[in-house]
Amino acid sequence: MAFKIEERFEVQAPVERVWQYLIDPKRVVECLPGAELLEQQDERTFLGAIKVKVGPLSMSYKGQAKFTEINEETHQVRMVGDAREVGGSGSTKVSMLSTVAPLAAGGSEVLLSGVGQRSRTSADVG
Repeated sequence: MAFKIEERFEVQAPVERVWQYLIDPKRVVECLPGAELLEQQDERTFLGAIKVKVGPLSMSYKGQAKFTEINEETHQVRMVGDAREVGGSGSTKVSMLSTVAPLAAGGSEVLLSGVGQRSRTSADVG
């Protein structure tokens, strides 16, 4: 099952400060309920886990995220992720592009755009 992620939000902080936060997985993971950073493999590759609850269903995933592009000039970062369901047969893959831009009135705008693919699990059937 394919899915799309589109998000835009404003932060009352300078672009450079928001950018440094956005490219630091140790800080970003604190903003994701149920997420945990397990290991940093190198400067661009990270292992993590996340618990997701959708209605009555709860799923746990473990996987890898990798920065494939970090552009300091344009404040854009591209990331790919791949995870497998813990104790199940499901998996998911995602590709995201995040951009930080200045707002005319001050502060910053963060744009997130991504696409993903989730495999079906036994919980999806029936």
